[in-house]
Parts: sequence; C-alpha cells; structure tokens
Amino acid sequence: MIVYRLNAAPQRFNRLQRLMPEATRRMLTLRLRELEEAGIVHREVFDEMPPKVVYSLTGLGRTLMPAVEAMYQWGVMYALRSKTV
Repeated sequence: MIVYRLNAAPQRFNRLQRLMPEATRRMLTLRLRELEEAGIVHREVFDEMPPKVVYSLTGLGRTLMPAVEAMYQWGVMYALRSKTV
C-alpha cells in the first residue's frame, strides 16, 4: 500500500497515515524505514521549522508498479467475484 500511495505523488508521513488508517504509526514508520533501506523509498528532510519530511519512490521503487498494479487489479476482481458467490 505504501508503494501504491507514493506512486501517485510524494507524501508526508501524516498524509500517508490518513491514506492508510488501518496502519499504526509504528507500523508505518517501520515499513517506511525498511523500504528506504531497500532503496525503494527516498526520505527527504527539508531544513525548515517545523521539520518537513517527504517520502517518494525511487527509480527502483517505480519498477515495482507493474506488480503492484497487477495485485490491485486481482484484488478488485476477487472482491467483485466474492460478492457474486
């Protein structure tokens, strides 16, 4: 979900959290760190007060989008199918 949300546009932490209300602050923080360490997400800190941090996809992160989109489409198809059963 983080990769999917960041594909649309770079996001600040609080915006990401609002977009994914099922994620706790701790879980979102840990996943963002993991994605940053893996080179999928870029974390940019702006030198201003209060501090501003923006997350975006790296080039490597953008290469994941075909797989993420395929999983999204499968989820939509599965959800529609399970409603008709």
